[in-house]
Amino acid sequence: MSKKVTYKDFQILKAIPAKGKVSTTHILETINKQGFELNKRTVQRDLNNLSEFFAIASDGNKDVAGWYWREDAQKLELPVMSPDVALTFKMTQNYLTQFMPPNVLAQLQPYLKQANTILNSLDNSLNNWQDKINTTSRVLPLIPPKIKSEHIEIIYQSLLKEKQLKTIYRPIKQKKKEYIMHPLGVVIVDQILYLVATLWDYEDVLQFPLHRFIDIEELAENSKKIKDFNLNNYIKQGNFLFPDKQETSIDLVLIVNQYLAQYLAESKLATNQKITKIKDDNFKITATVQLSQQLKWWLLSQGDDIEVLKPKKLRDYIKKVIINSYKKYE
Repeated sequence: MSKKVTYKDFQILKAIPAKGKVSTTHILETINKQGFELNKRTVQRDLNNLSEFFAIASDGNKDVAGWYWREDAQKLELPVMSPDVALTFKMTQNYLTQFMPPNVLAQLQPYLKQANTILNSLDNSLNNWQDKINTTSRVLPLIPPKIKSEHIEIIYQSLLKEKQLKTIYRPIKQKKKEYIMHPLGVVIVDQILYLVATLWDYEDVLQFPLHRFIDIEELAENSKKIKDFNLNNYIKQGNFLFPDKQETSIDLVLIVNQYLAQYLAESKLATNQKITKIKDDNFKITATVQLSQQLKWWLLSQGDDIEVLKPKKLRDYIKKVIINSYKKYE
């Protein structure tokens, strides 16, 4: 048997239950769900060939449950990874391994290797499915900062064991500082990994980019928990959008061109967003949104395709930034 046929045959053997009987038709349906493109005659021929090497037999009826393991069959360890599972591991390898703890990634390596072997041995649509799906971003692609692998390992272990961290950290534009941290979680934002944690006995939840750590040591003491803290809720509240601490939400009113109106009709600013057409192919947008630095960056990135009408404080801010920017080009 060739390597390619051997894997297919193992999948056929797996379709035969340890107890009871199964029909050729059922085996065919099971195999083809895994990405193979076989017909009933091929499966029947393969079953007959396999019966010469393995303890399987048929009661001679092709249309009803007839294939089974003989009573003298020894336990046979068969590959447990199906082609669709192999594809899942392959996509995990392509898109998620850079964010995994090193010890978890090390444990996955045998499965990733097996997945690659299985996919390379197939001659069906699953073999090149990974070439038909990808991800990208319209954000300017920047080279992510390097993070020491040992730092990632220590941080993930401290989260797992709920231990404190003694760290030396360099805040941006400041000298390095020593902190005692209570880790709460790790969040990935635009290829940057952040440790969410509190410091010493304070309860303020802060964010620390992992690449700014100079040294990290796990302590024996248990980390302090924050009552009712939930990482998902923390993110949903907009804490990674650099929110304005004085105003939680605003009633935003914009004037946009037709292109931007169409874009916002498909990808809304908020659930209560409304779009009204006005003169000269311009549109008025109203929405209740969180006031954040991220919102300000987005508004400025739209250039002259957008005008902020309200609130006045935000309009004045955008106007000031544009004037200051203009002066630099005079």
